[in-house]
Amino acid sequence: MKKNIVLIVVAALLLSSCGIYKKFEPVSDTRQESQVKEERHFGDMQWSEVFTDPQLQALIEKALRNNADLQKSHLAVQQMEASLKASKLAYLPSVGFNPGATFTGVESTSTNEYMIPVALDWQIDIFGRATTAKRKANALTEEYRALEQATKAELIAAVAKAYYSLSMIDSQMKIVTNTVAIREQALETQKAMMKAGQVNSAAVSQFNAELCAAKVQLVNLQKQFNEVRNSLSILIKENIDEIQCGSMDVAFPEIGNVEVSSINLLSRPDVRASQHALEAAFYAERGAVAEYWPNIGISASTGFNPDNFVWSVAGSLFQPIFQRGQLKANHKIAQAQQEQARLDFEKALLTASVDIDNALCSLKTANDAAVLYKEQEAHYQDAFDATNELMKHGQGSYLEVLFAQQALLESSLMKVANDYDAICSMITLYLALGGGN
Repeated sequence: MKKNIVLIVVAALLLSSCGIYKKFEPVSDTRQESQVKEERHFGDMQWSEVFTDPQLQALIEKALRNNADLQKSHLAVQQMEASLKASKLAYLPSVGFNPGATFTGVESTSTNEYMIPVALDWQIDIFGRATTAKRKANALTEEYRALEQATKAELIAAVAKAYYSLSMIDSQMKIVTNTVAIREQALETQKAMMKAGQVNSAAVSQFNAELCAAKVQLVNLQKQFNEVRNSLSILIKENIDEIQCGSMDVAFPEIGNVEVSSINLLSRPDVRASQHALEAAFYAERGAVAEYWPNIGISASTGFNPDNFVWSVAGSLFQPIFQRGQLKANHKIAQAQQEQARLDFEKALLTASVDIDNALCSLKTANDAAVLYKEQEAHYQDAFDATNELMKHGQGSYLEVLFAQQALLESSLMKVANDYDAICSMITLYLALGGGN
């Protein structure tokens, strides 16, 4: 027996040297570590610091309380935490109650034996089964916590984009409503001029058609507004009948240095989740290796009879010998899954870099275009005012007025849409940098 114990201890030491107890080493960022600066940046800020509009903050808080996807993510974390707690208790012996009694008799004599209802079974973790299982459960718990944070960040971004989408559509409806009023006035002017013989019926019909086109555009914008409002209702899990739209003039915090080379990509919760998934796959592979080695257990029970106290202790060892290649197949599957997790993590790092770069590019494009759209709108306004004035004095064509007015309308709508693109780019950048972690 002593020899067997010595052999088991030696085997455990050999396994330790072979890596069965080896801890997971986090995969370092593919960029040079010297390029990553540990400093607080735009993506580290809490969402309440980034989105300061009181009404938007109220909507985000409702979404965080009520959103079904976030609630499901939280429940998944609770399940993983329960599994982790169970894996930590695997080191302890199991104690059960198993009452029993034995009565035997021969002629005039009898023997009674009573078992105290306590039985103990202890699986000794020499070969790392419980250790790898606990480490895997811990990695999965951290993965689901990171996924919950990622869901939260994406939810906040979705609510913010929907809110500012409503603001954009509301601003566009105001522009089109003003255009409708101008065209109604112009139509009346054309009718008066036709009576005076200054224009023909074609001019009146053309202005009438352009007025109808503007009204149709207004109806379509109202439809878009309702659809976005309904999508926002789904996000916060509450019907929104009326909403006061915020301003498109949004003041975000300074983004600072957000070049990809200066950002720790592991600050993104989805990247952290991918790394923890790789960690879990690593320990799953180590667990598959541990299954090649024997299970060692100790069991004990107690009892008594009228004359003596009875107890028993037994050791057990189960060594798998032939299981139709199942252990080897399980190990190969675990190795393949670990490689898949590694590829997923590398892809997550690359995706994070691309997301940041795309967001920065979109933000720069929108900001550069904003200057041009403002200048373009001013020129179209001057052109419309000039052609309208010329037509009033009989020196210009009504078609020139209509073209100038339509160009001004389209330019104004595109300017507002570009302002929304700039806001969305900031929200996307915040999410790409971690979304508040």
